[in-house]
Amino acid sequence: MKPKITTINIFPRKLTLNDFDESNFQQTFDKRISDVSFQRIFDFIEKSNSSDLQISDQVAFLNLLIWLQRANPKSVYISTKEIMRHLNSTREKPMNEEYFRSKIIGNLRDKGILISSSNTGYKIPTSKRDLESFLKHGNRVILPMLNRIKQARNAIKLATLNELDILEDEKYKELKNLLE
Repeated sequence: MKPKITTINIFPRKLTLNDFDESNFQQTFDKRISDVSFQRIFDFIEKSNSSDLQISDQVAFLNLLIWLQRANPKSVYISTKEIMRHLNSTREKPMNEEYFRSKIIGNLRDKGILISSSNTGYKIPTSKRDLESFLKHGNRVILPMLNRIKQARNAIKLATLNELDILEDEKYKELKNLLE
């Protein structure tokens, strides 16, 4: 049954924040982080009564994370491959990983949903360690990219005797501020 399950919300009962209480965990746990993580997810699910496929995919993903968090040891990250297998089990046309990462994960994060990620997968953050995993992943990607942009900008400014700044366009204002 596990590979075919995408959303269980009433089996055996509707999940609440109390289901994820400290007594259920055998790892480092921060109730504040857990509460805010789950409350944002529950609020999103409750307010998402859309027939839009992307929203339905996001809700299915969040329900899956809730179920897997409850069913598995709390420190376990669920791999993208396993998540995709679950989510694609009820779809006519399977989603690809690019759609999953940008339209589901990225979009949920843009809406304030906390999702921890590591090189082994995803989970709902319930501890500072979970959040640090997400930050560490971002740090490995963001800082090198910012450095590459800075080097490209400096090379063009040097070659044009500071006449051309590739970040002078208004749409790059925030990026320019980060690099200065």
